[in-house]
Amino acid sequence: MRQDNHIYAAMIENLDNNFGRVIDCLKNNGLYENTIIVFTSDHGGLSNRGNGRPLATSNLPLRAGKGHNYEGGIKVPLFVVWEDKIKKGLSNTLVTGTDHFPTLLDLVGIKLMNDKHLDGISFKNSLMGKFQDNSKRPVFWHSPRPRPKSTGDLANTTVRLGDFKLLDFYREGRIELYNLKEDQGETNDLSDIMPQKRDELYEMVKNWRKSVDATE
Repeated sequence: MRQDNHIYAAMIENLDNNFGRVIDCLKNNGLYENTIIVFTSDHGGLSNRGNGRPLATSNLPLRAGKGHNYEGGIKVPLFVVWEDKIKKGLSNTLVTGTDHFPTLLDLVGIKLMNDKHLDGISFKNSLMGKFQDNSKRPVFWHSPRPRPKSTGDLANTTVRLGDFKLLDFYREGRIELYNLKEDQGETNDLSDIMPQKRDELYEMVKNWRKSVDATE
């Protein structure tokens, strides 16, 4: 897809300039070194599924976009800056939005209260350049409201465990299974090829949905 939409480019420039203004303000007031900056998003970019809206850009090679539990809808940028505390680097550790609060508590030395902070885990080790293995940690998404004329998504529950991701479109009676390490675009459904992995993750989805009393 061509990247020549002047309105989209202006919005990116505006965001960049104003983010820079925040940084400058922190530095000018002597606060930058003592401020943790988190830059992320609550969902992926828009997709034209559903209403066929014209789009300025694309989520390729990721599939779909906002509203969907495919990677185009849930995989987002994340960077954390803390001058002289967090070194520059990259991490492939799987984290989700509920992890930010316990991570910030951990970074500043505030004890996690299990009765109040139930849903996330700290990814401080990853930020500090240490190995953090989240491959055995299941991460769930639940989207019970279909929006066929808006974002175009269907009601489903999704789980990711390690490299594998299962989407349960429970109203349609359809399950999809993907290996994200080999297929980040989610084009090769493995649900019939890997029935054991499919059944393992599907059981996790059913148990989790019941445990949180999720609306279907």
